[in-house]
Amino acid sequence: MNGKSVKFVSYFLTFYIASLIIFKMHYIIIPHILNLLLIASFFYVVFITKEYIFNINSLITVYALFSVFALASSFWGIGFEEPSFRSAQLFMILINLFIIYNIIKKLNMYDAFLNGVLLGSLVNYIFILGILPAPFPIIDQLGHRYFGTVGNSNVLSMIMLTSILISIIYLRKEQKISKIFYYYQYINILLAVYMIFLTVSKKGIVSGLLLITIFLLVTMKNPKHFLKLMSFIGIGIISLFYYVDLDTFLSVADRIILRFTQVGTSLSSNTNFGSTGERRYFIILGWDYFTSTPLFGHGLNNFRLVARTYSHNNYIELLFGVGLIGATIFYSIYYFLLKIIKDMKDSNLKVIFLTYILILLMMDMAQVSYGNKFILYTLVYLSAFAENDCCNNVKVA
Repeated sequence: MNGKSVKFVSYFLTFYIASLIIFKMHYIIIPHILNLLLIASFFYVVFITKEYIFNINSLITVYALFSVFALASSFWGIGFEEPSFRSAQLFMILINLFIIYNIIKKLNMYDAFLNGVLLGSLVNYIFILGILPAPFPIIDQLGHRYFGTVGNSNVLSMIMLTSILISIIYLRKEQKISKIFYYYQYINILLAVYMIFLTVSKKGIVSGLLLITIFLLVTMKNPKHFLKLMSFIGIGIISLFYYVDLDTFLSVADRIILRFTQVGTSLSSNTNFGSTGERRYFIILGWDYFTSTPLFGHGLNNFRLVARTYSHNNYIELLFGVGLIGATIFYSIYYFLLKIIKDMKDSNLKVIFLTYILILLMMDMAQVSYGNKFILYTLVYLSAFAENDCCNNVKVA
């Protein structure tokens, strides 16, 4: 196998994943170019090596079925244009799921994906810490919530959660990576936690606390690693307080408290105002439409035809758009992924992966994820990693 060609595929995968974070809102032509280069380089390697047998797993198969069902919903839905256009996007995602999965499995490039997420996270740290000026806005107009390069605070918090997950994976590979890169993972976890704090994202903060708590509990099984982790946490907190203005920190903390207080107020007042009230209204509206056509729905992405926006809830979005059948097809992705994770030999990573999947399922109550490239590519990576762990009981640190 041509080593130089394989390296190019690895670089393109890393830069493509990073570009989904760095250029999500600005210069969006860059991810498209990198995507084409990634696909072309992969098939070039396949051509020169003449290895024409491809890998496919249950996650990709299920997403293919979901994409077909989504396209079919354009014929029975309340509108043709939205589901047909959206399903075309799903097929493009499906192609990339197939390509990324095969790059990981055929070319053994497990780290390329991880490095892409870490690179995208690093760029956000550099901008938000003011090490370099950002070429575009990274904070909302009121100056209250950071949204980084992705233009959305909730999306940024989800990416930071994934960045934490990736650092945990690397920390389990201590003997296989350099010491500098190993210790950087502790720094990345601390910075990612700080970024989630700056987003003032309710679900990001709750999910981050859950993931970090499980990570600490798992790490406690190894006193040496736990002591090392706590030392880095202590040093990191001191460093952040030295670097960050205390008034700014307290101001962000006050806004977090206010947002959580507003959730309780909104739930008790039954108002449709505010983010919580609006989401509750969308749930009621979407459920009413779902019960009128429960099996097939009203066409993917057609929720915006009745509400002028999406539902902010993946369960409602799917039940409304593709009914119980389509929603069941999509969420069977998680069923098959959990089956793979259950058989992992690394019990600590198994717990971490299960926690991350639980977080994604909880976050789907406040986000629409069925067409989220970053989440879906992360899921296909986790499936490939878990399959490898199941088959190759490789001992890690």
